[in-house]
This record gives sequence, structure tokens and C-alpha cells, in this order.
Amino acid sequence: MTTLEPSENPSVFFVVCEKYPEQADCISILPKGIYLYGYCSEEQRMETMQNIAAHAKAEYNTEIPFIIQTVIFTGMFQWVYEIQVWLKSA
Repeated sequence: MTTLEPSENPSVFFVVCEKYPEQADCISILPKGIYLYGYCSEEQRMETMQNIAAHAKAEYNTEIPFIIQTVIFTGMFQWVYEIQVWLKSA
């Protein structure tokens, strides 16, 4: 998760371990709702985040509290990013 705003800690990385759930006491659950998302390469990642945030604001009048970046491995040393922003509650 990250934000577009500059800060000292702009990103938080996390993984979920299904084998040892009792050790995951600091996991936060993302809110239910409608998300806007897109796929992009590493080179397009920042531009994609900015475009999705701008689209969410223009089309849905939504300020973006956070952006989810998921790395999807597509092959050996190959990956794409799925970028998601939360629009509203379900």
C-alpha cells in the first residue's frame, strides 16, 4: 500500500502467511467496497497510479486514502503491477 503524497514512510509492504495465521496479529483488513484498478509495467507504475487517482477524483469525486500495488509474477524475472484504489463502501 502506498500514497501519492510525499511522506517519511510512503509505502507499507505486507504478505499473508496462511500457514501461521496466529503470528499475523498486526494484519489490517482492507475495506469492502468498489475498487478501481489497472495493470502496468514497472516503467508505467507511477504514471498509472497518478492516472487512476485523477480518474477516481474526476469521475467519482473520491479522494484516495491509499493505493494498493500488487506484484504479479508472469515468468522468470518478469512481473506486472496491479494498481487498485478504493472508491467507496459496498
